[in-house]
Amino acid sequence: ISMEYLEGGDLEEKMRSGVSAPAALNLLSVIGNCLDFLHEKDIIHRDIKPANILFHKDGTPILTDFGVAKQQEVDINLTGDGSAMGSPYYISPEQAECKELDGRADIYSLGIILYEILTGSKPYTGDSYIETIVAHLSNPVPTLPPELECYQELIERMIAKDCNDRFSCAAEMVEYI
Repeated sequence: ISMEYLEGGDLEEKMRSGVSAPAALNLLSVIGNCLDFLHEKDIIHRDIKPANILFHKDGTPILTDFGVAKQQEVDINLTGDGSAMGSPYYISPEQAECKELDGRADIYSLGIILYEILTGSKPYTGDSYIETIVAHLSNPVPTLPPELECYQELIERMIAKDCNDRFSCAAEMVEYI
């Protein structure tokens, strides 16, 4: 396997040193456009997390690691085989429940990343993998601190528990941003 070397590090590293809200929105727009392209081809990434967003030296974000991505029309059983793929911190409720997925699952994961960038903490955690998954399923959408309340509606539309309450597609999310 050969891959271009991306010397700008990953989002996980950048988050440790701090990412401004405007930079986070720009990142969401770029990755959102990438997701829109994938979703138009019926590909769902299924593992959107900071470690899978790398950067070129010039700062351009690149979505990587398509190891658990699936093409919807190719194998519908990949979502219902009893395995919930993806990081427990960024997994959508429908993915955790091994339900049929669409692009809104990736939007959810990206919303979790936005929340983490803005607040410096993950919205759903537990003492184990299972407790973290249960938190995604049962805890309400978190409220941002007052100084970040202008982003609350965006967060709510990205990480709504019911996928029908999220943006219908990544392009709609980018337009909103």
